[in-house]
Amino acid sequence: MAKTTYPELGDNTPTARAQRVTHWRRLVERWKASGLAKSTFCEREGISNASLHWWLRELERRNGRRPGVRGMRKAPTPKAPRTEFVPVQVVPALQAAVKAVELVVAGYVVRVVPDFDPDTLRRLLDLLEGEGEPC
Repeated sequence: MAKTTYPELGDNTPTARAQRVTHWRRLVERWKASGLAKSTFCEREGISNASLHWWLRELERRNGRRPGVRGMRKAPTPKAPRTEFVPVQVVPALQAAVKAVELVVAGYVVRVVPDFDPDTLRRLLDLLEGEGEPC
């Protein structure tokens, strides 16, 4: 197998780019044939895991395939169902079973509920006690 010389750093001619691609194609083929884990192969060859990983993806892209593990295509990921929003109505929280308070004023029973109007209650009590004027 003829060995290609790896282009000098910064050499970005068409010939240098082609030599890089050829070099990495051969290196990837050697890795696949070796049966070694990427990290073990990279350590033996004196290259970084990141470089091998990048070139694997790049060569698969250049070959028109989606990147995958060892050239195998991944199964398509099923799309999640479309999220739909529905209108909601926010209601105030119910108070925990608060009962009405009963007042006895001048013989009358007045039931006061939790959301009473204080001014109205005051006027009613004044009327019942005879201090206010009837409406």
